[in-house]
Amino acid sequence: MSVNALEAALWQLYLHPGDADSFRSDAASYAADYRVTDKERELLVSVDVMGLIDHGVNSLLVLMAFQTIYGPERLHDYFDIVNAPAA
Repeated sequence: MSVNALEAALWQLYLHPGDADSFRSDAASYAADYRVTDKERELLVSVDVMGLIDHGVNSLLVLMAFQTIYGPERLHDYFDIVNAPAA
């Protein structure tokens, strides 16, 4: 498990707009720069909010990265996902 690597990838997205642009252009290529497992890479590339949080990634960091990737106009989607009843 490489939660630290996932958090580093999300932090970079938040901190550097150019990295967020790279992620939006080719998420798989962006994720390849981080030492994560195949499962973790899939969580990152798909921006699987609950998957990332359930995996141990800090939920505030997931929120910050989500907003950076999708913009503030989609922030309600993050809250819908997080507040949805468990399946």
